[in-house]
Amino acid sequence: MKRKKYNICYECADEFIIIPQERVMCFLDDKGGAERIFIPKKELCPDGYVEYLERVLNTNRHLHQFSYKYAGESPIGELGILIIMQRQLAGMKMNGEYCFEEVRIVHYGGKVTGFRLLINAKEKGII
Repeated sequence: MKRKKYNICYECADEFIIIPQERVMCFLDDKGGAERIFIPKKELCPDGYVEYLERVLNTNRHLHQFSYKYAGESPIGELGILIIMQRQLAGMKMNGEYCFEEVRIVHYGGKVTGFRLLINAKEKGII
């Protein structure tokens, strides 16, 4: 199946983007017309990715593009990384339109299990 081409940008483009865009695009391509999709945490944060981001973000926190003031104080931990991902997903635009009306972190049994996304661009034929 040939993948659609999208012009992707982020409202928070002045910060270092940590969203693995290719994984998000796979979910959007495979959503089958759904208005809501669930992306498991393990799909956006494969083994070792959170630890890698903790090292990179905390080492560079003194730089503007790594400040993430909304994620809390230094050092950034796993919850801060998930908050950054949530905000970046919420600010994701496709062909000039926001992709999602709502982005929620989903918890189950006291642990974060993933993200629930309410598709915004469906009516406009963007996704």
